This record gives sequence, structure tokens and C-alpha cells, in this order.
Amino acid sequence: MCSLLSKKLLIYLAQPAFMDPSPTELELKVKHYLIFFSSLLSFLATLATIITYAVLTRLKTHGFRVIVGLSLSNLLLAFSHLLTGFYLWTSDTSSYKDLCYVQAVLSNFAQLASIFWIAALSWIMYSNIVIPLKFKARRARVYYFITYTLAASFTIG
Repeated sequence: MCSLLSKKLLIYLAQPAFMDPSPTELELKVKHYLIFFSSLLSFLATLATIITYAVLTRLKTHGFRVIVGLSLSNLLLAFSHLLTGFYLWTSDTSSYKDLCYVQAVLSNFAQLASIFWIAALSWIMYSNIVIPLKFKARRARVYYFITYTLAASFTIG
């Protein structure tokens, strides 16, 4: 049984999404479990990164502040994917539409914020290597404001 299940799972994962427009109940369950547990690992690892930053005072540098911003975006993304657990442990399908909407908004915002944090990190590396100018720690607030404002405006608009 386990071998048959793993073969079906491998076949399912190897197929492009457009090949099977109506997945079976088992395939949906497996997909939701994979999303849930990978998101749980991501959530815990990102949370550990943020806690480490909060506890160790020597990490309170400008570079680490920006990395914490990226970590917060990843934490929000992992949380939005953790909402998949609701599909696994409830049979109340009436709230699926609302949950899907919340999940989409959170996921979209977090992914856009992550893209903008990566852009901020790229600019910091460029400015520290190419331009002999070091940014002060107070500019981290500017990065937080810009990345989250842009992500929210793209999500809402």
C-alpha cells in the first residue's frame, strides 16, 4: 500500500498542473499535508531567526535589521500557507472561500514584501561595495516603510 501510494504521489508531482484539472481527494490531501508541513518548518525556522536576532544584541546591525525584515515577510508567508491546515482538519466547506481570500491576500503581500526586501539587500550590497558609502542604521526604518507600503499598495490595488 505504501509503495503504491508513493508511486501515485511521484506520478502526481511529476505531472504538470494543466494535465489533471480535477485531482482526486487523496491527491488534494497529500498536497495540503505537504504544504502544511513545509510551511510549519519554514515558520519555525524563520521564527528562530527572529528570536535569535532579538536575543543577541551583537546582531543589531543595519544588515541584520534588513534581514529581519525579510524574515518577517517569510514568517507571514509561512503563516498564510499554514492556513492550509484548516482544509485538512475541518469539513466546513462554507468558509473555504473566505479563507482562500485571506490566504491569497496574505500570501501576495508577503511575497511582494520579500521581493522588495531582496531589492533592498541588493542595493545595500551594491552601495557598500561599489559606492564607498555606508548606510546608517536609521535608514532601516525607510526600508521597512518602503517595502511594506509597496507590497500593501500592490496587494490592495
